[in-house]
Amino acid sequence: MNDANAARNVGKMSERSEMERFFAELAERAGTATVTVEEAGAVLELAREVAHTAQRKYAPIATYALGLAVGAADPAARIDVARRAIEAVQAEGG
Repeated sequence: MNDANAARNVGKMSERSEMERFFAELAERAGTATVTVEEAGAVLELAREVAHTAQRKYAPIATYALGLAVGAADPAARIDVARRAIEAVQAEGG
């Protein structure tokens, strides 16, 4: 691995740690389950898909709707719910 790749990997690890800390603190203050890095990635992916296949202004509402669906799901199925939502938006836009 060259120095540039090593620096990118360190940056990604730092960003991941920062994200994990942010969502852990948010969950504690809000009294909710902690958002995992994988779940956060899925929400960002959904927002990106909506912004590119529908209208940008729909992205925050789509992520809110996803939150409602994920919140109602069994904890073990949360990421599957998110993936299905992303696939539905991709199918609609494609």
